[in-house]
Amino acid sequence: MKILQTVPSLADTTRVIQDSTRALASPNDSGSFWDWVEGMLQSFSDATRSLIIEILGGIIGAIFATIILSFLGWLLWKKLRPNFWKIVARIGTFKGLRTLAIRAYLQSIRERYGQVTNIYLDRKETLDLHRVFVPLSLRTRERDEKAISSPRSTREVFTNPDQRRLVILGAPGSGKTTLLQALASGASRHQWVEYNDLVPILIFLRSYARQSTTVDLHNWLTGTVLPEHGMRNAQSLLKSLLSEGKILLLLDGLDEASEENQANVIEQIIKFLDNWDKNNRCRVIITCREQNFDLLPDSSLFRHLNFREYRFSNMRDSEVEAMIQSRLTDFIEPQKSPEEFLKAIYAKPNITELHRNPLLLTLSIGLYLYRVEEKVPHDLAAFYQESIDHLLKL
Repeated sequence: MKILQTVPSLADTTRVIQDSTRALASPNDSGSFWDWVEGMLQSFSDATRSLIIEILGGIIGAIFATIILSFLGWLLWKKLRPNFWKIVARIGTFKGLRTLAIRAYLQSIRERYGQVTNIYLDRKETLDLHRVFVPLSLRTRERDEKAISSPRSTREVFTNPDQRRLVILGAPGSGKTTLLQALASGASRHQWVEYNDLVPILIFLRSYARQSTTVDLHNWLTGTVLPEHGMRNAQSLLKSLLSEGKILLLLDGLDEASEENQANVIEQIIKFLDNWDKNNRCRVIITCREQNFDLLPDSSLFRHLNFREYRFSNMRDSEVEAMIQSRLTDFIEPQKSPEEFLKAIYAKPNITELHRNPLLLTLSIGLYLYRVEEKVPHDLAAFYQESIDHLLKL
């Protein structure tokens, strides 16, 4: 009976609506909005009025509580976000939570390798397979006849289903390390559909070389590399990914291992592949300076493991121009346009050849933009001298 008494009758409701309509129709006589509200409430019985006030108070309280909780949640997320994916990675290594672990790991890869510092232009840049990095040409390389094939794009070479093991050779500054970082970042972002199912693991062999005599490559992965990205106790997860052929193993700088440790590093690579990738299902890419690779005691052993050797070609005109086009936003001064820069580097054959190296081309762009006069270095010595002077000023 009490509940029924708190509900307004049809007559009460009709009367309130009529009064409200008259008040709205005659705003000059109705006073302020709050007077109108107060008058409307007075039209109800005490019990009904109390119920309405209680409901309105609850709604307003709920709105304020939602705002406060949202704000506190935002503050908490802001504080926890840097470690969120690391926590998820650790949780995800438990059996049955593999997807969580992989997602968290890929997020860490993007954060680690998705940005590079361009010291020549004095800024950070996003690095992936679509921006900054310009795909270069590769040629097959045989020991007895070098550069015998036509140039092929990096994507064509790296996604070939019949060539899953590659050795990429090049001169200093040809872009070997940048290439592997771009592959790791790009694979984590699923930028090449051919790599959508692959989990990239990037190893800098210079760091591993110091441990290669005491730690095998598999233990280095599970004990050092993966934990750096928040993934602990990942032995079973790594084993399953290897058996399914879902690992993209990127081994950078074979030549950067010291001479006394290089043999150990090569031995560990061979041991790892024999034990964990017998069926040649994973993709494995090794980089090395070409002249140092030729000095290995027996570089042919990689061919016995089904590795195919490729070397960077010098950048073609179209690749030089594509790299300059990717940096259009850097050319902000009208008198220093991309067209003028191209005209300068095509002025003489010896200058053009210097600019077919990605590192020297990037360096030259930086020097051209910061230099007062509108010219480019004419020889390698001038390149390095101006580079040193420029970097000392930054």
